[in-house]
Amino acid sequence: MDSLVAGDPRQIGPYKILARLGQGGMGIVYLAQNSSQLVAVKVISPDKVADAEYQNRFRPEVQKARQVRSPYLAAFVQADTALSPRWYATEYVPGLTLEETVSEMGGLPYSTAIDLVRDLLLAARSIHGANVVHRDLKPSNVLLTPKGARIVDLCIAHGTADPRLTSSGSLIGTVTYMCPEQINGGNPTAAWDVFAIGGMLVYAMSGHPPFGNNHAAPGEVLASIVHDEPNLHGVDSRLHGFIRSLLAKNPAMRPPVEKLLDALPYRPRKNG
Repeated sequence: MDSLVAGDPRQIGPYKILARLGQGGMGIVYLAQNSSQLVAVKVISPDKVADAEYQNRFRPEVQKARQVRSPYLAAFVQADTALSPRWYATEYVPGLTLEETVSEMGGLPYSTAIDLVRDLLLAARSIHGANVVHRDLKPSNVLLTPKGARIVDLCIAHGTADPRLTSSGSLIGTVTYMCPEQINGGNPTAAWDVFAIGGMLVYAMSGHPPFGNNHAAPGEVLASIVHDEPNLHGVDSRLHGFIRSLLAKNPAMRPPVEKLLDALPYRPRKNG
């Protein structure tokens, strides 16, 4: 969390802006407050708002985000899809991201990794149950809390029956956790998110992505995803087979979420 800087808004809709939570390609995320709750408000970047293609999809994406409800997701609260700046607010979930946790403390032990992947799969089950694909699951979009992992940022999520988000051929998502068919221009399916969860599990235990490395150029990573086997160095061998099934090049070979949940060792959660 960072202090506000010159040019940051002090009020968005009904919310008083308190601090910066992060920044990405789609905009800046602020911690904000109204009379009853703390929220995370994402303000869409001006260049995205000026993009007619983005304007056309922002409203339906917000509508899809409203449809998904799960204790493993930061709940959607409110949005403004008409005025400038455009923004949407979700429940504020305090905690470090998976990326911050691994960067600061190293890879997760086996038991913690099992809890993490179970939470991610349960979140994915809710997302897919609403006929939505997240499309950008990555360590910076996962918050770790005492009650488990929470996925945030559903606003590039997309319906499973819809075509690609862009007509220009540009890739939407984070290169490191894309699946081969996403890179090659296929339509979104639940198997995309399964692949990304497999990649995050590798990162969570080892500190490195499954393809390429932390310093590889995007083109190298894309080529490795399409052609190479995942690098499982540093990953507990008891999970190698499980992870390889999530990272299968052929999406038809990736098990559905329910089968993956059944395949995990049972671990009762201490915090409910």
